[in-house]
Amino acid sequence: MRTAPQGKGASQPDYQLADRRQAVAAIQAALASLSAVKTSLTVAAANAGNETGRPGPNLESSPLSTIYNMEVVRIFYTAFGLSDARADYYLERPEPLAWALAAAMKPVRFSREELTAAALRRIGRAELPPESRNLLSAFVHATTRLRTSLEERAAGFGAPV
Repeated sequence: MRTAPQGKGASQPDYQLADRRQAVAAIQAALASLSAVKTSLTVAAANAGNETGRPGPNLESSPLSTIYNMEVVRIFYTAFGLSDARADYYLERPEPLAWALAAAMKPVRFSREELTAAALRRIGRAELPPESRNLLSAFVHATTRLRTSLEERAAGFGAPV
């Protein structure tokens, strides 16, 4: 059977319990905010064809939790803006992932079809495991289909992509 502690520090003042309750509430709010950020990122990814951010890699931040208008938790993350990044630069890089991502970027010297063909050609010629080659090629094809679908939808509304 447990007994209550005796002597010095046996009981905690009420203000310490209140501080702990506030800390627990802040942690719970931060966890709920993480779920909201995940939802926001999912929605942002779904709307990627409608809005464009800054091209290339960018350090971003977002508050996760606030208490009494004070930020308690802020998350920092790297966002990579594909739609306005220059595809030619990434197509010339030595990394196979860069070649696949180039298909989702803005072509400068090539038409979109030439860019897709060049990316697939580089992926096909690279010494890669078959799984990696298939995954990168599938991304290029999916990006091309998505771009075509977005362009057709935008043409129906009279808006540029």
